[in-house]
Amino acid sequence: MTRPTVRKSNLSPEKLIALLFVCIALLMLTVAVVAGGQVVGLYLREVRTTGAVTALTTRVTANGDVFYHPVITFRLPDGARHSVELAEGSDPPAYAVDQSVPVVYDPERPDHARIASSFSLPPLWILPAITGFLGIAFLLAASLAWWIGGQFP
Repeated sequence: MTRPTVRKSNLSPEKLIALLFVCIALLMLTVAVVAGGQVVGLYLREVRTTGAVTALTTRVTANGDVFYHPVITFRLPDGARHSVELAEGSDPPAYAVDQSVPVVYDPERPDHARIASSFSLPPLWILPAITGFLGIAFLLAASLAWWIGGQFP
């Protein structure tokens, strides 16, 4: 009766960690590319128009802070008026009632309109930026683990 041959892996713990980190890095970089592509796609689909702040709604946070959220009204291409309360609020109010504002929106989802400003686009890039940074960090950590495992000259 012969014993089954057990093959011993020549992967050190450092190499296994490096392999795990490479897999995590690839996942993170994939998420960054897909999310970045969605942001670019949204940017290319968006329609620009002019709207007006028609109201300011107030929301009180759990700790009692009051934030003012603008309600913007703009015209769709078919001439219909459309109003949206923005999720972003501020204290003091960033906009005044009857103030004219540049508006951007996805024609397929006009309820997700936003005021076009230098502060409205960067939040869309948070997910691609964070996952891209983490992907690069995991690649660097994988390189270090592989080097510690004795694979680099």
